[in-house]
Formats: sequence, structure tokens, C-alpha cells
Amino acid sequence: MKPRKKSWFVEVLISYGIVFLFDYLYKTDVFKEAFLNFYWIPLLIFCVRYDLVVHVFSSILFFTFIVVSKFLSEEGLNFSSDFALANSIMLVISTVLSLINEVRVKNMERLSLELAYRNEDISRLEEEVRKLKKQINSLEQKLFYESTGISSLLIELREIFTEDFEKFAQRFVEIVSEYFDVKRMYVYRYKDGFLRLAAGIGRPELGFSLKKGVSLVVDKALQEEVGRILDVVDQVKSSNEPWLAVRIGDEENILGVITVEETATDNLELVEEYLTALAAWIHIVMRKLEFEKYEKYRLKDGTFPADFYETEKNRLKVLEAQHGIPFIEVCVRIKREELGKLLKILRRNDLATKMSEDGEYLLLKLLFPLCDEIGFNIIKKRLESEISEVEIVDCESH
Repeated sequence: MKPRKKSWFVEVLISYGIVFLFDYLYKTDVFKEAFLNFYWIPLLIFCVRYDLVVHVFSSILFFTFIVVSKFLSEEGLNFSSDFALANSIMLVISTVLSLINEVRVKNMERLSLELAYRNEDISRLEEEVRKLKKQINSLEQKLFYESTGISSLLIELREIFTEDFEKFAQRFVEIVSEYFDVKRMYVYRYKDGFLRLAAGIGRPELGFSLKKGVSLVVDKALQEEVGRILDVVDQVKSSNEPWLAVRIGDEENILGVITVEETATDNLELVEEYLTALAAWIHIVMRKLEFEKYEKYRLKDGTFPADFYETEKNRLKVLEAQHGIPFIEVCVRIKREELGKLLKILRRNDLATKMSEDGEYLLLKLLFPLCDEIGFNIIKKRLESEISEVEIVDCESH
């Protein structure tokens, strides 16, 4: 049953009016046949279409139009007993149907209200379940790490207070590599079949970035959680394979890979066991960290403030001095209208800041993290091929 419209009475009136006009214009003379009455059509429709109030109004119109139609006929107001009986029966049937429909609708309204209350209860219980799951997960992690013997390491890792993923990853590598006596260890971030170095100690044999398919050990880790050099030794064609790789995340949500290229300990299986446990923990942490940290500092023209640029440069200097991770800084002079092209060539974590403006020319400082001379030469070729006028200048003299 539909909700009662504001103009329901107009709808009912028009419906009976149409039947009356049809009856009057075509002189159907339905009153000669007791069981052939077009006025039954709107009566039956409205008894189940709307509520009891509409049915009462419809019944009144039903009776009224029948009387008027009979009055206008040649016979006048003479009703046969069969005609009166048939219409009375139909009126009773429609009333019973209307009452049944009214009860059904009231029950539906009651059930809908109860359902709304139940949904509120379910939502409240789901929220409680989420809270309990969070507490259970926390307890499971504590029990798991206590059983694997790395609780003391986790205590130290949890003291890393930062929302920046790269800073977190670097500190993670430093602490874990010292704990397990690993000489060269790296964390790569994975996205769309491409891995990019986020942190590490020393220059990685795999490079600062690589596509899926370049390393057999890494590919095995992406597929099976852990990849070992011993598992693919018969297939290895390159000396750049890591000893061990551990996936961060599950098969449907891979966030990164931890690789070990050199370790002082002979017990690589123990390192694998602990790194697998730590990968599960870092997966939880990574979902809360900030990956697009640069975007909130980026200016409207795509460059960065000088103070932010210098802060990042100092951080990269420390990484280079402590862990041998290289970076490149260059200064370029370009036309003002070429700035957009230059920024599109830069990688996501590369920085550009303005040094000075001279008419139609800009002098920029460019900072390339995790980049050596080979990587910069590739970027340089793109700059020279895609920008009409670009001049690399000495930063010290400006």
C-alpha cells in the first residue's frame, strides 16, 4: 500500500469520473447485468492501493456515481434485486480487503520500526566488536612477540615517534640491522608492480628502484611472503640478488618488501623468522603513517619553501654520512613558462625550490633523494630533451 498522497481525493474523484463518462457517453447500460459493473474497477483498486480512509471515500463515490448513473438512465431509480445484491457483495468484499490491507500495513510499519531499532542495536554492537577486536589484536601481538623473543626489540621500535614513513623506515632499518647484525638491509615501498627504496644501509645492489620481475628473490617474496636466494639459486642469472626478501602485507594488499643483501650472522633462518614477524608488525604501522608528506608543504606553483628544502637536504646529508645513501643537488636556470614541464619530469620525492627570479627566467635548486650519478644522468637527459632552454649552473656561485 502506498503512502496517502495529499491529493488522493482528486485521484479517486477523477477515476470515478472517467468511469462515469465512459458509462454515460457510450451508454453501456451495465445495470441490466448484475455482474458487469465498471464502477467495481476503481473500488477494488483503491481498497488495496491506499488506507481505510481512502476506501471509505471511494465507497461513498461508488454509491453516489451508481445512483447518478441509474438516475440518468431510461429506467430511473429502479434497482433489480440481483444488481443490488451483486454491488452489496462487492462493497463488502472491498471493505474486507481494505481492512486486511490496513492490518498488513500496520504490521509492516511496526516491523519497520522494530527493524530500525534492531539496526541501531546492531550498529552499536558492531562498534563494540571493533573495539574488542582492536584490544584482542593488541593482546595477540603482545603474546606473539613475547613467544618469538623480540619483545625487547619491539619496545625500542615503538619509541620511534614519527608520522613520516621514510623517517620511520630508516630508523627501523638501523635498529633491526644492529639487533640482528645485518650489514646491508633495505625497505622498499611497493606500488603497482614497482618498488622504490624507502630506507637502507649502504648502496643497494638492486638499485634505488626496480620493477616487478627484475629480482627472482623479491618476486618470490611478493608471491609467497618470503624469498630466499637458496630457493632460486638454479635460476639466478644476476649477481644482484639479495640473500633474503620478506613481504610487507598480504597478497591482496602488498605495501612493501624488506631485503637483506649481507649479514654477519650464519643463522639466516633465524633472521628470516624474526623479519617475518616484524614485517607483520610494520604492516600495521605503515597503514597509519604518512606517505605523501611533501604534498602539505608544496606551494601552489609546485615548488617548496626554502626552509623545508634545507631541512630535507640536511636529513639526506646525515643519511649519506652514516649509511652511504647518496643524493644529488643541482641548480638550473629555466624560463618561467617551463616550470610546469620541469616539475612533471621530477619524481614524487624530488624537491624544487626557487633561488631567484630574473625577468622571464627562474633559478631553481633541485634535490634528488636516493639518487646517484647514473640516476641523475637519466633525469638530466629528460630535462634537456623536454625543456627547450635549461642550463645547469653552479649552486655555490648563486
